[in-house]
Amino acid sequence: MPLSPMLFEPLKRSADSLGLPAFLKSLEKELSAFSRAHEGFLSRLTDYVLTGEGKRLRPALVFLSAQFGKPSSKDVLRISLAVEMIHSIQAMKLLVGLMVLRS
Repeated sequence: MPLSPMLFEPLKRSADSLGLPAFLKSLEKELSAFSRAHEGFLSRLTDYVLTGEGKRLRPALVFLSAQFGKPSSKDVLRISLAVEMIHSIQAMKLLVGLMVLRS
């Protein structure tokens, strides 16, 4: 059974409106502000994990998925931040684990 072209219409609309780049820019701003809220080693580790150069695929998928409904942009940003932070926590746990193994 072929997929209906209407299924992909929200994705096409979001790409055409170029809302994704602006959304990712605001996400980076929020992540940067969060990483600066800490001091010392935790600050450096958080900054490295949260603001490092990356593709931000997970938040982009949240943004694109939101196009199928009518959530507020604030809710989409908050969910994207949560998804990215959960992923980042896993990365930090891995880094700390590797540091413990080395010492």
